[in-house]
Amino acid sequence: MALSALRRIGRRLHLWLGLASGLIVFVLCVSGALYAFEAEFRDLLQEYRHVEARQMPMLPPSELRSIAERQLPGETAGRVVYEGPSRAACVQFGNKKTPYYKLVFLEPYDGSPLKTIDMNCEFFHVVFNLHYRLWLPPRVGTTIVDYATLVFLAVLLTGLVNWWPRTRSAIARRLSIKWSAPWPRRIFDLHNVLGFYVFPVVLVVALTGLVWGFDWFNSAVYWVASGGARRPAVVVPVSRRVATPRNSPQESVDDAWRRLADRHPDAEFTIVCLPATADGSIRFVVGPDRRTYYKTDHYYIDQYSAAEIPVVHSWGMYRDATTAAKVRRMNYDVHVGAIGGLPGKVLVFSATLIAASLPITGLLIWRRKQKRRGRRD
Repeated sequence: MALSALRRIGRRLHLWLGLASGLIVFVLCVSGALYAFEAEFRDLLQEYRHVEARQMPMLPPSELRSIAERQLPGETAGRVVYEGPSRAACVQFGNKKTPYYKLVFLEPYDGSPLKTIDMNCEFFHVVFNLHYRLWLPPRVGTTIVDYATLVFLAVLLTGLVNWWPRTRSAIARRLSIKWSAPWPRRIFDLHNVLGFYVFPVVLVVALTGLVWGFDWFNSAVYWVASGGARRPAVVVPVSRRVATPRNSPQESVDDAWRRLADRHPDAEFTIVCLPATADGSIRFVVGPDRRTYYKTDHYYIDQYSAAEIPVVHSWGMYRDATTAAKVRRMNYDVHVGAIGGLPGKVLVFSATLIAASLPITGLLIWRRKQKRRGRRD
């Protein structure tokens, strides 16, 4: 009796929550699938990202920044990105308060301008904004996406309850699509069977999405991964302002960049985050693999002395991170499938496209039941 009541509740919740979130889930799944291979397609289609490797040193961050800022007079660069000897350097301009976001690609050896892009008009960034905030104002859009993802999690769990066969003999029918059956049965199987097969992957995608959406969920993941520890706050260190600084900020960023380049000769990318305030620190993100981000080392540099500033939070050296911190670092790479390389991305791409079909097949099943009920009445 209790199991029967649970199934009834599960069916009703699955139906109404699915109808309420179906359109948003469809948009999130399609946009997420499109974005899964953004790095590969950008490399393939955007030739200006590639340069010929030379036997000479690359220009330091301060020089690349100066050249890029001449391409966009009146604007201030926030980041300089190096991606190896055969790839263009990229200088990023942005403003957290507005959607403004531009990139200037430069030849890293002599600083020749290659391309300036307004990312608000770039295809994959437009897709990202659809996935992240539905093209709505950031606070409104992200709130809708966060709660829709939470509802989708409930839809997934209730869907598993509904799928669960009552007898062992019924398991085979729940694992295969009967293509010879009438179309209503095929639609039901497409919803029921495909939903079951993609459940594990889509569940992980939804859970990793919730980590960004809700601070309480982020803390809960850390608590579980750490065995009950509280998630430490990320405190960004500041530079120590002195009357007679040893270096100018430009000299400090270049000195630190050279020092870290010698320390990480095999790094596939280095992100230089320039300080936006007089007491801000310079942050370097150094990664051994351009396709993933979780193994990155983060350095914080005093902009007046070029000295490294030690930190105790999760976003420092990868080797010093706790197990829980490493789990949290993997969140993005797990979400997009990059943690599994190209096969992982293909898996997430396929699963999210199938998940996008579930609101459609679910709606068709509901509409047919409504029509049948109307005929009986």
